[in-house]
Amino acid sequence: MAVIEKPDIISVLEREGIELKRKGNSLWTTCPFHSEKTPSFKVDHERQTFRDAISYLGISPVKPSREAIQKAEREKHKQELVRDFKEWCVRYANDVYSLYQDIQDAKAMVKTMEDAEAIAGLYHMENTVLNESRIMDSNDEKAKFQLYMDIHGGKRE
Repeated sequence: MAVIEKPDIISVLEREGIELKRKGNSLWTTCPFHSEKTPSFKVDHERQTFRDAISYLGISPVKPSREAIQKAEREKHKQELVRDFKEWCVRYANDVYSLYQDIQDAKAMVKTMEDAEAIAGLYHMENTVLNESRIMDSNDEKAKFQLYMDIHGGKRE
């Protein structure tokens, strides 16, 4: 396990643009946590205090580990996949609803046997479209994902 050295609090604060003024053995500045005119924030070089202050300011005293970076990248990738899937669900549901309406419109126009034969493929699609619209209307994310996988053969769009 790698040993992480504590950063010098003074260097960290100065790097963050916090101006420190010496008074005796301590350094002082206005508190970065509130609005004030009189310095009340004391930094002691010997004691290297204010770890919580550094954390509160969002200042990272060390470079993140490779594992932490990889974990953050995996989490970001996961969030992107979830976002992409949700976007696909919206698009696909709209496509399915539109196709269903087109089938209904075509069926309404059938007047002869020839008309029915011309749209025979739509009749065969109707049950599939109805089933898919039910899936897309449901809260069953697993069923939606399975439909996505069936359509895309396990590949991302």
